[in-house]
Amino acid sequence: MLFTDEEINRLALFPNIAKIVNTLYEIAQSAPLNITSINNHDFTNIDFFNNFKSFVFEFDSFLIRRNPNLKYSKRIIGQFELSLKKDNFIAGVNDNSIFFKFVVKLKIFIDAIFDLIKVDIKDFDILWNNEPNLSYFYSLLNEVMTFNNLSSDNIYFEDKIKVLEDKVNGFLKNYQEQNELLRKESNLIFRQECEIMFRETTKSYEEFRTKISDLQNRYTSSLEVDLNNLSLSVENANKDFEATYKDYEILKKLVNAKGEQNITDHYDKKATQEKRIYWSATITTIAIIILSISLAMCGLSEYNEKTNIPTSTLIEKYKDQSAEKIEKIYAIAQKNALIYLVLRLIISLLIFSSIIYTSRVAYRAYIHMRHSENMMLKLATLRPFINQLEEEDRNQIHKDLIPDYFGKDAGMVDSTNEKFKDLPANVSAVAMKAIEQISGGGSNSSTEKNSKKSEGETG
Repeated sequence: MLFTDEEINRLALFPNIAKIVNTLYEIAQSAPLNITSINNHDFTNIDFFNNFKSFVFEFDSFLIRRNPNLKYSKRIIGQFELSLKKDNFIAGVNDNSIFFKFVVKLKIFIDAIFDLIKVDIKDFDILWNNEPNLSYFYSLLNEVMTFNNLSSDNIYFEDKIKVLEDKVNGFLKNYQEQNELLRKESNLIFRQECEIMFRETTKSYEEFRTKISDLQNRYTSSLEVDLNNLSLSVENANKDFEATYKDYEILKKLVNAKGEQNITDHYDKKATQEKRIYWSATITTIAIIILSISLAMCGLSEYNEKTNIPTSTLIEKYKDQSAEKIEKIYAIAQKNALIYLVLRLIISLLIFSSIIYTSRVAYRAYIHMRHSENMMLKLATLRPFINQLEEEDRNQIHKDLIPDYFGKDAGMVDSTNEKFKDLPANVSAVAMKAIEQISGGGSNSSTEKNSKKSEGETG
């Protein structure tokens, strides 16, 4: 739509003309036309109507401002409107002629308005030239008229043009009828040819199918036997392969089980060996502790006997000697007994110190024994627990246990809570404390006894 309802309402003199031009604009949109002016200015009928829209608004305002005979101008506008309404439009027949009729009638209308205004306004040409948009469209209109050889006289040939259009329409109708008849005849001819071709094709197809059937019957028997033999061979080979694969799986399981059994037996033997080493070292340590304590006790007992000599016995034994000599003999005896005791204790300590090595050997053997037992239990109990799992899960479990089996801390047991198992070390610590207490008590008792004897003699 070229003019909207709001734009039509803004026009004072040309509202009906705008409505008619809307119809012509729709025709132009459905059948665009290229137009050339005398100045080789190329544009379309749609461009022409867009320029006409701008012209109408300014021309409407110009007539209201400059035309003193507005009443006669409205009469001319009414005649222009009636002439446009008389034009009949036939789609696809007079699309171009309807546009050129509008151009001619528009030129006649504008010239009539000019003649009316020039009667009262002598300097109309000056006023018109001061309106560039209006003069531009009027010049464009003249160029189109001149290039296309249009004039106001051509309006009288309108009836002849209509007759020619009717003849053209008749020719078109006859052409359509002849075209329809030709199409029917061609369809009939093509149908007959198609039937003949179909029969020939069907005949050729039947002959070809017969030949194919003969070839199939000729080769089916021999090929079918060969195919059956080949299928039987493939089936037997498949069964043999499946049986071989089952045997392979069984052998694989046996090898795995045998390998696990060998590793389990290895850890079992190693645990037994370490257990023997542990108990041998433990018993040796206990024997050394007992021997050391026995030697220490014997030395203390002998030291007690040699130092705890009654004064009456000394006097009776050395009654011919003087008191000073008896005291010297007693002091020398005590000194020799003390030296002998110290030597005995040193020997006991040297013997006792060997339990440090044996206890460490026992403790290390115990740790290795626990390690071997732990690995043996893992290997012995692993398969019964995971046999019911899927193969992927079993493989993942074996993969996760690799660091536990072969890492640097593989199978290590927690020794933080195993201190009570280090029996030799505990016993040696207790024995050391006992010897220290005994030696300290013996020295104190002998010192007290000697002091008491010296006090009795002086008394």
